[in-house]
Amino acid sequence: MTESAAEREERSNSATSLLKRSGRYFIIIIFALVALAVIIYPLQHVITLGRYQHWGLSITCLGVGYLLQVIWSWKEYTKWARISYFTTAVYFLFVGFTFYSNPWLDTRMSLQTDRQAAMRQLLVIVYFVMSLVLSGVWMKWIRAEAKMQKNKAK
Repeated sequence: MTESAAEREERSNSATSLLKRSGRYFIIIIFALVALAVIIYPLQHVITLGRYQHWGLSITCLGVGYLLQVIWSWKEYTKWARISYFTTAVYFLFVGFTFYSNPWLDTRMSLQTDRQAAMRQLLVIVYFVMSLVLSGVWMKWIRAEAKMQKNKAK
């Protein structure tokens, strides 16, 4: 059974379409793979790292991916897509830098002072508020995209 030229053309067009759609996320995908490699590879055998510092490096890689993607694709993204990716980058970078620069977060790594324990509670609150803001921004983008698609369909 041979494949017709139309079927080959259709498959080629769908592959091209997939590449175009994933092109909007290409840098994020690459840096997500780098972040995965960082988390899988036991860096603490090469350099002295705590568990949270190791996670911080991985999360920072993901944040850099979002930041580079929004810079690279600035012109093709809508306003809310830019804001969403940028706030996601800021969130991941903030969490990653915090984890890396504060090895005392891991109670097995070092003893915590009372000040550090209070700081830990503050960080949890800040992360929670930032995640709410991030969720709100993404929801606004989803609504804006849905509204745009609805207007296109009319």
